[in-house]
Amino acid sequence: MTQISAAAKALSAGFAVTLLQMVVAIFLVAPDGPFEYRYQTLLQHDSHWFANIAARGYETIVPPISHKMMEVSNTAFFPAYPAIAWILHRALGVGVENALLITAQSAAWGFWTYFFLFCERWNLPASWQLLGALVILAHPAAFFLVAGYSESLFLMTLLGFLYWSGMESRRARILAALHGIVMSATRIVGLPCALAPLVKRIWELGWRKLANVRDWLANYGGTALVSASATLGGLGFFVYCQFRWGHWDIYMLTQQFGWGIEP
Repeated sequence: MTQISAAAKALSAGFAVTLLQMVVAIFLVAPDGPFEYRYQTLLQHDSHWFANIAARGYETIVPPISHKMMEVSNTAFFPAYPAIAWILHRALGVGVENALLITAQSAAWGFWTYFFLFCERWNLPASWQLLGALVILAHPAAFFLVAGYSESLFLMTLLGFLYWSGMESRRARILAALHGIVMSATRIVGLPCALAPLVKRIWELGWRKLANVRDWLANYGGTALVSASATLGGLGFFVYCQFRWGHWDIYMLTQQFGWGIEP
């Protein structure tokens, strides 16, 4: 009963904070105009690239074009966010742009829910939880949680991955792995983040335990499996790129050619 109550409390608090963010973004930050126009202004810059991917899938020439042109090379973004938006677009019949916003804002709700679940796990008083939420909300980048970007999905799955990987039950490990797969399929930084539970386990048991190779499976097997599973989203994207274009690193190449980002 305590866990159900904590979950309900976190869901309610997360929804309230997300709704507050949306009200501020739409009615205070967005330019004047009808509601639909204000809402659509939450789609900016990278949002249009995600919309392009959700609408037509990945396309690129090899090597990628030497400047930003989504109609030619749009492989500079990981697939989870536009893929989920595409599913909503097809399932609910909403436009791709609105599907992107619904996905991001639902993920923002998930992010805040996990934030408050962690607060409950750490037994933080309500005043500290409120202060923590306000500190996050005060940061200008908090705007991206409810805009058409992948930040909220990544942060939700990251917190969910860390939350469930901190439990020992089989159900928790499955949920951790599922969150991790989406996490690593959302942003490339999710791949090193997948190692967090294993690093935590090694830290908890002490470095000397590593010398006992015979006990590795008992000590680290379950955690290593969760971490390995969490990398499948990102690695799956690389495998897809290899089979389709013969370059597993087409994402890095597109970033390099179009954005001038060196791997």
